Amino acid sequence: MKKSKYNFWRHTIYPLEGFVNMVKHERAAQIHLTAFAILSIVLIFLPFATLSKIILFASMFLMIIGETINTAIERVVDLASPEIHPLAKQAKDIAALVVLLFFILTGIIWLTVIAYELGYIA
Repeated sequence: MKKSKYNFWRHTIYPLEGFVNMVKHERAAQIHLTAFAILSIVLIFLPFATLSKIILFASMFLMIIGETINTAIERVVDLASPEIHPLAKQAKDIAALVVLLFFILTGIIWLTVIAYELGYIA
């Protein structure tokens, strides 16, 4: 059996397909991406240091990462356990916790950077 060569560019289609699918079918992902777009535009106009803007921009990816993990786990659970099961619920609840924890971390980062930029912390 001949093994095909790995092609980086050909394999980028899989994550892009996953991203498009998530955005089409997950309301939470749509909300997070809308917030990401709006806050990215707001960052352009904030009178903050470039490094602070980079930190705030990068931190917004945490929410997208969390929602991606949550969506993947929910899809696998739905496939593996189409009927209601306590373990399926626990897996989905824990996946939702990932999103919440990333949200809290993002909030802490934003509050810290804004406090720094406004001179509340040195």
